[in-house]
Amino acid sequence: MNDNNKKKYSVVKSFMKPFWIIFDNFKTLLLQGACFSTVIVLLSYLTGQKYLCFFNQELAQSMYCPNNHLYFPYLILKLLVISIFINLWYDKVFKNIIINQNQIKICLKNSWKTLALMLVFIGINILPAISSMLLLLRIPNPVWQIEQLYFTVVSIGFLAPFFLIRFYGLFAQFLADKNWKQFKILWNNTSGFAMKIVLSCALLFLIGLMILAVAVGFFRGSTALPAENYNILAEFTFAFASYFVIVLLINFFETERKEFLL
Repeated sequence: MNDNNKKKYSVVKSFMKPFWIIFDNFKTLLLQGACFSTVIVLLSYLTGQKYLCFFNQELAQSMYCPNNHLYFPYLILKLLVISIFINLWYDKVFKNIIINQNQIKICLKNSWKTLALMLVFIGINILPAISSMLLLLRIPNPVWQIEQLYFTVVSIGFLAPFFLIRFYGLFAQFLADKNWKQFKILWNNTSGFAMKIVLSCALLFLIGLMILAVAVGFFRGSTALPAENYNILAEFTFAFASYFVIVLLINFFETERKEFLL
């Protein structure tokens, strides 16, 4: 990347561009978001993972809450559904591909690869939480060398997400069906811009968390609606809010890809 391109990088633009993309494709967001939310509602009922059973125990007392032994299969299926809709969004918005039956089949086929990459992405991002848990549960060792090694390994978990942020563009590169294993190139191109990328991404994550917190908080109180109807409404709303946040992040990944890889 030349110096002229580097000078044009803007935290404000990188933060706002994902929202602009959504506004330009608002109809697609509504249609795909509604489909995604409906599938999630059906999936939650098929696996017995009802929304109110987790987020509003008081209202859940008047409805049937099955055993949670199917939570793990539900989680994997939910991530697979997310992977499918990530591919659909990217194909429609960034590739300008018409979404038809054949394209949906292609997305279903590609969704497994997207899921695998997404699991790696999620795994690295939750390393700080794992490191915190390891620190809280640890039993002090009298040998200082072992203690030092333990803290060194645990500290890597806190730093890993900050290194990952510089490679977010590779996720979009993968969705674009291009060579996404350009770690060295992207590392060199983002050199000197790590803090700007972290700042713009942190702002998006903050907005995303606020949206999800509002969606959860809105359905924490009581209601005159029947519990099952209220559960469907809550499940649908939270799923749509989640889809909005996911799309926001995918748009950010694409913004970073165009900034540092093209």
